[in-house]
Amino acid sequence: MPGHASYNLLITGTCATITINPPALPGAAYTQNVSASPAGTYTFTVTQGALPPGLALEANTGALTGTATPGGSYSFRFTATGAGGCTG
Repeated sequence: MPGHASYNLLITGTCATITINPPALPGAAYTQNVSASPAGTYTFTVTQGALPPGLALEANTGALTGTATPGGSYSFRFTATGAGGCTG
């Protein structure tokens, strides 16, 4: 049809800066909750490196539990994903 055009419209929101706490974890048997702000519902994943053997991350609550074995220095990064796919 002359003069007729189709368009796709993508609407994106602005994501707030998401901060994960605590910034470092002590080496011991523990349960530590990883949190994110601003307030909201998040899922947590390890997106770089790997957790030490013996630790597990509960994606929906941010609970990091277990005892790291063997002891040592490990480097990993968490990502929190919130509403609209915003990550931090």
